[in-house]
Amino acid sequence: MRALVLLVLSVSGSIIGQAIADEPVKDLDRLKGKWKVTSSEFEGKDATFTYRRTFMVIEGDELYFTDGFAQSKKTKFKLDTNSDPKSIDLDPDGRIGKGIYSIDKDLLKLCLNSTPGGERPKEFKTKTGDKTNLFTLEREKP
Repeated sequence: MRALVLLVLSVSGSIIGQAIADEPVKDLDRLKGKWKVTSSEFEGKDATFTYRRTFMVIEGDELYFTDGFAQSKKTKFKLDTNSDPKSIDLDPDGRIGKGIYSIDKDLLKLCLNSTPGGERPKEFKTKTGDKTNLFTLEREKP
């Protein structure tokens, strides 16, 4: 009986461990696509007007912003789904920016510190002088 319990615990642990290891891949798949910026805040002030025609496009482990005419440089990113809130590093070395994200179906919240080497935001809000952008984005339907 004890051997059976140990076997069940061992198999369960392997399955749970695999599920945890697959989480970044699942989020990466969920993030793929084109996202419209529906609201934005920078350093505690509404910046929605500035981004009113802006989309973020995620392809694999790269993202870029576009307004349909101009496009930012593609930037690699890395997710950490074990942190709370989940975190994202633009340019895996963190030279471009550190942030947090939350995804719920077709709604994405992204809070990024735009200062190279700056501190990762701890919550989904900004304040004066923190060089942080908060974006709310909705998935574009094909």
